[in-house]
Amino acid sequence: MDLRIKQGALWVLALIFFLTLLGQIFFSTQSNLLPLIQLVQICSGFVFAFIHGSIRYGGKGVFFFFVTIEIITFAIENLSIATGFPFGHYHYAPQAPIPFIGAVPITTGMAYFLYGYIAWWVATTLLRGLDAQVRVKYNAILLPACASLTLLVWNIVAEPISSTLQTKWIWENSGVFNGVPLTKFFGLSLTFYLFFQVFALFLRSKNQPVHVVQKASFWILPVLLYFFYAVTVIAMYLSAKSQLIEDAIGKSWDAKSIYATAALASSNMLLLSSLALFRYIKRKPQLDSEVVSEGITRTAPSPTQKRDEEPAKPNISLRF
Repeated sequence: MDLRIKQGALWVLALIFFLTLLGQIFFSTQSNLLPLIQLVQICSGFVFAFIHGSIRYGGKGVFFFFVTIEIITFAIENLSIATGFPFGHYHYAPQAPIPFIGAVPITTGMAYFLYGYIAWWVATTLLRGLDAQVRVKYNAILLPACASLTLLVWNIVAEPISSTLQTKWIWENSGVFNGVPLTKFFGLSLTFYLFFQVFALFLRSKNQPVHVVQKASFWILPVLLYFFYAVTVIAMYLSAKSQLIEDAIGKSWDAKSIYATAALASSNMLLLSSLALFRYIKRKPQLDSEVVSEGITRTAPSPTQKRDEEPAKPNISLRF
C-alpha cells in the first residue's frame, strides 16, 4: 500500500476513534449502544495500530508484535481465569456474537494490541525515537519498562470502569480498588513488560529495520489517542450521576466515585502524553537519526554491523 494512502487511512481511523470516545461520553453505561460503540473503537484502533506499525517496523515487524501480544495475553488471561494466577479470580461476561479463545473474547486480544501499541509509541516519542536505538546498551530494557508503565497507567484508569461499572468481566471476590483486586495490576505489570521486552529483543537481535517518517502527524496521532482517552474519562466523570452498583459479592460502589478516581488517575495519562508531545516539538529533528527528502527510509544498522557496535551518537537517544 502506498505511504500516502496509509497516512490518509490513519487520519480516518483516528477520527473514528475520536468519535467513539465522544460516544462514550454521551451514552451511559446502561445504554444498549455502548457495546457497539466500544466494538467500533477497538476495531478502528486495531487497524490504526497495524497500519502505523507497518510504516515504522514493516509488515513483518508489526505482525511479530501482534503475534507476541496475542500469544502472551491469551495464555496469561486463560491461566488466570482457570487458576487465579496472576490476576486473580474473574470471568468474562457473555458477549455474543463475539467468539472466545478459551475463556477470553477475541476483542480482548485486539484491545491488548491496540492499547499496547499506542503505549509503546507514547514511550517511543517520550524517549525521542528510542526504538531506532535498541542496539545501544540498556535501551532494549529502558523502552519496554517505560512502555509498560505507560500502559499500566492507562489500565488503572480503565479497569474499574470496564469491570465494576460495565461488567465486561466480573471479579468473583471483588477487590479494594473500586471492586478490582490489586493483584490485577501486579499481573498486568508482568504481562506488559514481557511482551514489550520480547519485541524490543526482536528489534535488537533480528536487526529489524526501523523506518524514518518525518511527517508530524505520524508521530503525534497515537499520542493524541492516548491524550484524548484521558480527556474522555474526565468528561465522563463530569457528566456522571451518583448511583450505587453492586459487584459479584454484593458490595456497593458509587459510580460517581469510580469515575472520580479514574479522572484523577487520568491526569497521569495527560502528563505522559503532554510530555511526549513536548519532546516531539522540541526535538523533532533528532527523533530519527537521518533526515530524508522523501519522508521515509531505513535507519537500522546494516546486517554486517557488529551487534555490540554503537551508533556514532548514542547520546541522542538517552538525553533527557
